[in-house]
Amino acid sequence: MTPDNLLADLGQRMGLPNLKFNEHGLCRLAFDTTILIDVERGDDPQSVHLYSVLAPIPAEGREALFERLLTANLFGHETGGATFGLDLLNNDIVLSRTLDTTRLDGNDFAAQVDVLVNAVENWSKQLAAAPESAASEAPTFAPPADNSRHAIRV
Repeated sequence: MTPDNLLADLGQRMGLPNLKFNEHGLCRLAFDTTILIDVERGDDPQSVHLYSVLAPIPAEGREALFERLLTANLFGHETGGATFGLDLLNNDIVLSRTLDTTRLDGNDFAAQVDVLVNAVENWSKQLAAAPESAASEAPTFAPPADNSRHAIRV
C-alpha cells in the first residue's frame, strides 16, 4: 500500500475519516493528549517515517543517558524496533522508525503505530525520571572474551 492509503486506513480505524498528510507530507497523531506520533512521507515514495520527540537532550548526565539509550537500541529489543536519535537542531531525543509500505497492509501499519505509541509512552516515563535512574537501569554485561565466536566465517 502507499503511505497515503495506509494513513487513510488508519484514520478509518481511529474514527478519523479525513486523516491525511498535509501539504508538507506530515501528519501528527495525538494519543491520550500526551503522546504525539508524527507520520511523514519518506524520500522514497514507498516509505514512511514514524517518530516522536521524547525529551530535550539534558545538559548533565548525558553520557549515562546515551549509554542507556544505545543499550536499548541494540536490535530494537527495548524500543519496539524503533531507534533513538538526537535532533541537534532542536536539542531533542527522538524515537523513530522507517517502514517500507510495500510490505504493509492496514493491519500491519496500525500494529506498528501501536508498538511505537507503547514505546514512546514507556521511554517518556523513563526519560522524565532522574538521570541517575537512567544510568542505574542500564544492564551490566561483559562481552565474551573470544569475539571470534560471533563472527561469520567464510
